[in-house]
Amino acid sequence: MVYGPTQAVDAEGDRVYSEMNSAGWWWETQNRLPQGATIVPPICRSDETQLTDSCGDKTAWPIYLTIGNIHSSIQNKFSYLTHIVLGFFQVPPKFEWNSSSDD
Repeated sequence: MVYGPTQAVDAEGDRVYSEMNSAGWWWETQNRLPQGATIVPPICRSDETQLTDSCGDKTAWPIYLTIGNIHSSIQNKFSYLTHIVLGFFQVPPKFEWNSSSDD
């Protein structure tokens, strides 16, 4: 877990942005908070999921929630259970026109 902003620089002295807490907005927002407080930025993500192989092309789009304080090397591994499912949007199968009576 990350509880405060960090800054990293490379060998040439250029700023390196690798994690969410290294961005400028984190520094600006953290400075507005009272002493001892920290930012907990939410991150939502989604991906297409195939529901079944035998029932046609049914797919869904689950919406996952995580927080930006978790290091990306841990956050991107679903085995660490850093995500919760907020919703599950099912996408209906494609409609195929069989005849002009379908109009």
